[in-house]
Amino acid sequence: MHHEPSIQDRFAPHGLCFGCGPNSDGGLHLRSYVAPAGDIVVARWRPEPQHSNAASPDARGVLNGGVIGTLLDCHTAAAVIYQTWKRDGRWPYLEGPGWVTASYSIRFRRPVPLEATVDLRAWVEDMDERSARARGELLVDGEVCSTCESDWRPMPSA
Repeated sequence: MHHEPSIQDRFAPHGLCFGCGPNSDGGLHLRSYVAPAGDIVVARWRPEPQHSNAASPDARGVLNGGVIGTLLDCHTAAAVIYQTWKRDGRWPYLEGPGWVTASYSIRFRRPVPLEATVDLRAWVEDMDERSARARGELLVDGEVCSTCESDWRPMPSA
């Protein structure tokens, strides 16, 4: 259990993001934290019945792929935001420009049971002022179920 504020609570305390916004009604409310061992960002999240892929009776009880994509997009964002804070000493969005997803790709390796608690890991592979590249994983019981590669760009000025 984490007692410190999550990365999301630090950079967007009033955020409305569907995936990780603290104030998103009906959102996923993902909370990401820096792992004790270093630069990996971790999270634990529990699906609810409405997160099911119920396209057919056989698919009931499996986590929806769009929800998996949202979790990994938001979690890799947390890794990029943490690395920006570590590098620049500021929280993006709250203390200056933030980042936007330029692209991300998800690879589904195995179904995620709806009743399972999922663990997420993400890390930044490369970052400068113009771009960042991050990777993430969604795991159940230590087994990787989905992976993500994401590219980020600075948020455009208004």
